Amino acid sequence: MEEDIVIKPTHRIVIIEGNYVHLTVPPWDEATRILDERWFINVEREVARKRVIQRHLMAGIAKDEEQAARRFDENDWVNAIFLMDNSDVGTAHKRIPSIQDNRLNESAQVYQNYKGSLDHEIRE
Repeated sequence: MEEDIVIKPTHRIVIIEGNYVHLTVPPWDEATRILDERWFINVEREVARKRVIQRHLMAGIAKDEEQAARRFDENDWVNAIFLMDNSDVGTAHKRIPSIQDNRLNESAQVYQNYKGSLDHEIRE
C-alpha cells in the first residue's frame, strides 16, 4: 500500500508507538510476541481525558470542549478499557508514569491563539 512503511533487514532499531503493542488478541498478539521490548506509559483517567480533549480541539476533531469530552467518554475511553482488558501490560519491560510537561500546555495555548486569530480573520 502507498502508506506502508517497509522495515528492511538492515534496520537495527524500529520504534512502534501505540496502545496496541500490548494486546493479547489476534492479530495484534503476533506483533506483541516479536517485539524485543515493550514499554507502557501509565496515565490516570482524568489526566488522559484532559489531554485528549485538548488534542481533539487542537486537531479540529471536535468543534468545542463539550463535543471533545463526549468523544473521549463515548469513544476514546471505551477503547482504552478494551485495550486494558485485553493487554498484558504486566509483562512490559518498563512501566513509566506519565508526567505533565507544562511547556506543552504553553505550545497548545499559542496554537489555539493562532488558530483563533485565523478563524476571526476568516469570519470578517
